[in-house]
Amino acid sequence: MHNGSPRRHLAANFSEPLIDMGEADPRYAGVFTPIPEIGLERKGITENFLSGADQWFDRYAMFDRIFSLLNPIFERYPAAAAGTIVDVGCGFGNTTIPLLAHHPNLSVIATDLSPDLLAILHREATKRGLIDRCLPVAVDAQRDYFNEKFSDAVIGCGVLHHIAEPARTVRSAMRVLRPNAPAIFLEPFEAGHAVLRLVFNQICDQAERLGQSGPVFDFLKAVCSDIHVRSHRLNLPDWSEKWFQLDDKWLFTRRYFERLGEMVGASDVKIFHLYDRPDLFVWQTQRILTEYGQLRLDDFPDWAWKIVERYDSDFFTADLKADLINEGAVVFMR
Repeated sequence: MHNGSPRRHLAANFSEPLIDMGEADPRYAGVFTPIPEIGLERKGITENFLSGADQWFDRYAMFDRIFSLLNPIFERYPAAAAGTIVDVGCGFGNTTIPLLAHHPNLSVIATDLSPDLLAILHREATKRGLIDRCLPVAVDAQRDYFNEKFSDAVIGCGVLHHIAEPARTVRSAMRVLRPNAPAIFLEPFEAGHAVLRLVFNQICDQAERLGQSGPVFDFLKAVCSDIHVRSHRLNLPDWSEKWFQLDDKWLFTRRYFERLGEMVGASDVKIFHLYDRPDLFVWQTQRILTEYGQLRLDDFPDWAWKIVERYDSDFFTADLKADLINEGAVVFMR
């Protein structure tokens, strides 16, 4: 990276020199990569995040919502809101953009495997006048090109469940942290998704009894299959061959992260519920149908909503729903 760049202090935290990918392809101008990364296979990433990057941005850009999730966590760890942080698997900047916008003393090294997503991040950060505090770097999160103990925090929003070996990414995060600094990951948990699978299976069974069919029930069956594969992959035939072809690979458990914390030498592991609300199952169902299924809530029959509502009102107390994490924040302390 050129010495005249205002971001050279961020590039100095890499153990290998960086090169601007725009020198080889103008589409990626302003996106950097470690020289040893050039020409390596991008294993474990699908076209959704490469050629489909613009469509992914149009569908899932949600800067305000992501910041509303991150802000309470950063309030618990105020030192993370200044200095230098590493945003792992930053994509097009759902985490990077709002953090830079709300914390003027913060600089971000934003890493992702997809240069296409990072080109969008560069565009959006430039548009908002934030690019001087942001360094987009195309790199595999499972390979470690960082120096040690320079970062005031590591953040990963929905990245570990896409990675074949998330333990390697967390171990790398612990290496770059200063003492007493946090690595913060927002991830899906098996517990809450297992309940949603029960709910959706019950709805699909009832639809069959009623002789009803249609896209909404086909989608719920696909969601149930996805949850089953991500939580029971070791029991499925040929899972290792198909593993790298999946976008979403993991649903995590509290025990997994506690064991991982011990493995990487974390001084402490904290887990927080991201959505502690009384209508948890109804709200999650609404999100799944509209955001992921691109369906209308009117497509869901009244009798199906009544089944979901019973899980909120009859089957689970507020305290149990608070324990039953669907999506959570995991904080590893150095």
